[in-house]
Amino acid sequence: MTIEEIFASLENDDYIKKKQENNIKLAQKAKAKKAMMSILAVLCFPIVLFVLVIAELMRTTK
Repeated sequence: MTIEEIFASLENDDYIKKKQENNIKLAQKAKAKKAMMSILAVLCFPIVLFVLVIAELMRTTK
């Protein structure tokens, strides 16, 4: 077998294709999770800041 034939047989291997597809899916899930965490952090930061400011105002006005 030549090197070209070996590479051709590897490209046609179903196991390798399934592993590559699985790796692509895992990478997409990781990107989606990272994006979701970033969005949640951006949305929750103003709320937490607002609560802390209100708590500080309530503490100082007593």
